[in-house]
Amino acid sequence: MTIFSQANSQALHQLAEQTTNEQINEAAKILKEANNIFIIGLKRSFSAACYLNYALQHLDCRSFLINGLGGMFDEQLNQVKEGDVVVAISFSPYAAETVNISKVCAKKGVKQISITDSQISPLLAFSDIAFVIKEAQVLGFRSQCSTMTLVQTLAIVLGLEKEKDKNTK
Repeated sequence: MTIFSQANSQALHQLAEQTTNEQINEAAKILKEANNIFIIGLKRSFSAACYLNYALQHLDCRSFLINGLGGMFDEQLNQVKEGDVVVAISFSPYAAETVNISKVCAKKGVKQISITDSQISPLLAFSDIAFVIKEAQVLGFRSQCSTMTLVQTLAIVLGLEKEKDKNTK
């Protein structure tokens, strides 16, 4: 427990040091202005994608999880249009479906927010805003502590912005 907790503490410190308020605010603005928000995160990224979808729906955002359930990736992808935003979450080894969806959405002119683990991640080529996260890893087990903290922060900042807009009307 101590080793994993210390590794997570270091990862969270690194997240705070490397993520700017400008990045968070710009991502929240993109989310707020989107017609629809489509989230893709497969394999180990799936839980963060599901949580973000959950949080956004509680903020009355039109958010949808692209999960390919029943082999429906193409049909879900066809719903993504200009004016929407895609949040792509993927870490090495990057899910081919996530990279492909990001590539197709870039060709459609859809804005994208990426959450990934490397400056050479294939998602960066398609991103309007990118968050590069180094998660804690112990004995081959990678944490999701920093990723979840980031998606919660995005949801909180978006919620505060929406509340501010509501109070100024």
